Amino acid sequence: MSLNSSKSFSIKTTPTVKYNGSDNNYLNSLSVKNYEFNEKFSRENANYFIKVEKNVKKIKILYKKSNSNAIVTINGNNSLKIGVNKVLITVTSESGLSRVYRIFVTREGASS
Repeated sequence: MSLNSSKSFSIKTTPTVKYNGSDNNYLNSLSVKNYEFNEKFSRENANYFIKVEKNVKKIKILYKKSNSNAIVTINGNNSLKIGVNKVLITVTSESGLSRVYRIFVTREGASS
C-alpha cells in the first residue's frame, strides 16, 4: 500500500428549505351586518357595494379568514361621510402577500 495514495469522494448535500409561511391571503366570507352586497361574496371578487342610511357613521364588517394565521386590517370605516366611501379590507398572508377587498359604502344624504 502506498502512503501517497488518495481517494476522492463527493458529498451530496440537500439545500436548506426555509418555510416562509402560507401565501393564502383570501377570505372565506365577507359581509356587512344588516346590509346586503350588490352581489354574492366570492373570494376572487375584490369589489362590493352597499347603501346605508344617513345616520350610519360606521358599518360592522364580518369576515372569516381562509388561513387563521393571516392578518386582516380595515381602513376607511371610521366616520363615513355623506356620499361614496371606500372601506379597504387588507388580508396579509404569513409570507407577506397582501390582497385587498373593497366595500364602496354610499351613505345617503339629506335629500335621500
